[in-house]
Amino acid sequence: MDETIKKVGSNRKITIFATETTFNSGLYQEGLSNSDNQFIFKDSWQERINTIIQMIKETRELYEIGFYWDELIKDAIETDVVDIIIACTDLSVLKNNFSDKVNFIDSSQVLAESVEKEYLKY
Repeated sequence: MDETIKKVGSNRKITIFATETTFNSGLYQEGLSNSDNQFIFKDSWQERINTIIQMIKETRELYEIGFYWDELIKDAIETDVVDIIIACTDLSVLKNNFSDKVNFIDSSQVLAESVEKEYLKY
């Protein structure tokens, strides 16, 4: 989580897309509270995220999942979100859509890069 927070710029409007358990833990929000960024989140987004994650686990067709994802991202963009932390590995496959309009920070990718960096030190 700390490595992901380090990837966030400063003075940004940011949100977190994660499982309900991860979101409710408040770990990412706590890390962001120590920065000069503005955290934005609508309760309705979590319901939509939960639906999307469930659809992925049910191996629904990507175009069907993409419809719900696109609507969620559009809503975030309309709310002036600039950065979205993807804190759920299931959601990582969807992040490429809208990458020209919003910056996705994939916590899984950040962790992999961090581990590789540490490994190469030795």
